[in-house]
Amino acid sequence: MEYSIKVTRLYKHFMQRGKRSGQGLFAPKKTVKAVDGINLFVKPGEIIGIIGESGCGKSTFGKLLIKLEDASKGEIWLDGREIGEFYKNDRLLFRRTVQMVFQNPFDTFDPRFTIRKILTETLDIHRIGETEQEKLELVLKGLNEVGLCPAEEYLDRYPHELSGGQLQRISILRAMLLKPKVLISDEPVSMLDVSVRADVLKMLKRLARENGTTLLFISHDINTVRYISDRVAVMYLGRIVEEGIADEVLHNPQHPYTKALISNCSSIDVFEKREKIQVDGEPPSPIDNGPGCYFAPRCFCAYELCNETYPETVYINETHCAACHRIHRMTDEKDPQGEIHLS
Repeated sequence: MEYSIKVTRLYKHFMQRGKRSGQGLFAPKKTVKAVDGINLFVKPGEIIGIIGESGCGKSTFGKLLIKLEDASKGEIWLDGREIGEFYKNDRLLFRRTVQMVFQNPFDTFDPRFTIRKILTETLDIHRIGETEQEKLELVLKGLNEVGLCPAEEYLDRYPHELSGGQLQRISILRAMLLKPKVLISDEPVSMLDVSVRADVLKMLKRLARENGTTLLFISHDINTVRYISDRVAVMYLGRIVEEGIADEVLHNPQHPYTKALISNCSSIDVFEKREKIQVDGEPPSPIDNGPGCYFAPRCFCAYELCNETYPETVYINETHCAACHRIHRMTDEKDPQGEIHLS
């Protein structure tokens, strides 16, 4: 099967020196497991949401895919090409193939450049458009497509003269002008006013569909991920603990961590009755975790085995999997419909 993103056994570990008094440079090194053995396969044109708490490794994973960070171990294939060789052989083509939209639009642009220069320079670098007039027409068309109308009024403005929502639209446009095969969006609406988030999400989803772009959408907001994603992968301390079709994962979560996240998610239905699952404490440090399940110290249904070994991934059905010892334990205790349910 053809995949737009193929990730196998991906690791990104950072070495951190200890800070014990008196040891200085000779203090023992510690391993920060930012990404700790991820497997992920995404089809062309698919939108997959990556959700989890802050510090779970979502952003680091995105940076690995766009080569802003180098993996410690593992393989990444983008559009059928191994990322290391792809980047080494043709960096310009690599940057056209995979683009990234960052969280803070105010840090995305050079404040000395006008919107005209920001967008036309992107086309210049990648040799898109034969004449200046053709490039300008592409820019004007793009500005209209992202809802900045009339487009001519924005060309000679500077980034500080625009709102966060307008800048994020331009950030998305700059990436989509290259018609990338893969777009990584790292919390693209978290810094925007609630009133404009829906419009930006709708625009991002439409552009991805129209261009056949594979979209990896990173967020901690479950409602946002539910709206935009075809599939969802839930991350906890550098590992994917549950993955599947968005509606299936969010309406029938199997991993205790996913259950806790969803139970604490806000709802627009004031009459909905939802029992919140209390998860005590902050996520533990990503330094030298294991050997058991990383979520075990906070899990509401952990038992002895959870502290001894990390669980293998179990497939509940063909499109839904999770890594939890409770699912292993209950595999032979399915209900008549074949579903596995955690107590």
